[in-house]
Amino acid sequence: MKVLVTGSSGFIGQHLVRALKRRGHEVLLFDRENTADELLRDIEEADAICHLAGENRPQDIAAFERVNHGLTETICAAIRASKKQKRLLFASSIQADLNNPYGVSKKEAEACIERLSEETNALCSIFRLPNVFGKGCRPFYNSVVATWCYQIARGEKTTISDPAAKIRLVYVCDVVDAFVAALDEVTPPLLMEVSPVYGTTLGELDNLIRQCADSRLTREIPVQEGLSKKMYATYVSYLPFEAVSYDIKVAKELRGSFNEIIRLSNMGQVSINVIAPHKTKGGHYHETKIEKFVFLSGHCIYRMYPVGHPEEVLEKEIVSDGNYYTAIDVTPGYFHEIENVGDTDAVTLIWASEEYSDALPDTYRE
Repeated sequence: MKVLVTGSSGFIGQHLVRALKRRGHEVLLFDRENTADELLRDIEEADAICHLAGENRPQDIAAFERVNHGLTETICAAIRASKKQKRLLFASSIQADLNNPYGVSKKEAEACIERLSEETNALCSIFRLPNVFGKGCRPFYNSVVATWCYQIARGEKTTISDPAAKIRLVYVCDVVDAFVAALDEVTPPLLMEVSPVYGTTLGELDNLIRQCADSRLTREIPVQEGLSKKMYATYVSYLPFEAVSYDIKVAKELRGSFNEIIRLSNMGQVSINVIAPHKTKGGHYHETKIEKFVFLSGHCIYRMYPVGHPEEVLEKEIVSDGNYYTAIDVTPGYFHEIENVGDTDAVTLIWASEEYSDALPDTYRE
């Protein structure tokens, strides 16, 4: 399908253009630098138009009417004049029901599309979008998420006028998925929705972004699902280049070192375990906790036996030289240990199904 995207260099537009190309669509681009004649030419050539272009914070208030309403009217007129059936997907706003210049201009644009749908065979859909967030959104413009991510990533102070104020958010990739899916609708409804929409407060939003920032110190990554997962991906995209890397404190001891990298709520923790030459680590068992050991380098002996039955010990020699890696599922109820029998440090990557807690360690010696 040949798809014209207006506002193609904007926040949503860039994401949509990439997604359409990945799916094999031919994409025509229209933005501020293009002319009206180019717009009309591309509308005639296109099978579908994703109309994202708009003004939401212009210097001249008249731009609301000229762009949001006027440009939409131009597009609808060109579709009427075409002899080809077209699809038109329009990015409107939840503010279309509000009596402000931006909302009124979006409402008028919707009316143009509604008339086009009623009077022609064009397949039209209107998406009333709440606050859209995600990577690539401009800070200090019209997104509190972008602004706060930018500021917190740089250690700057944020301002919250009312922590209890409610806000509805939708993730940019969910918006893009909804637009792409709508292109395949045989009989699309006029009003379409993007889901999921996340309801929160400004205070909760500020706290969530700060959790993302603090994770480098606490190693506690926010829950990787829903709003938390998408906010973490968004926050990381606003890190300045010099802050992309950070050091992890090494906890050294005579047998080597243990370095916790990540804690994931309800998903355990990931660590690097270094075993010095001719030293042994482990020497305990778990009742429920599951661990995976991935041997990255070194020459080791892994031992395990049912708790209370050392006569049933099993051993496995593991040599990791970079040609392949060995992973071991540590069996609950089994004593286990790793001995480094080589002359260089042995390194293992460990995933544990539970975060370690002094109160509930689930780690016991024989």
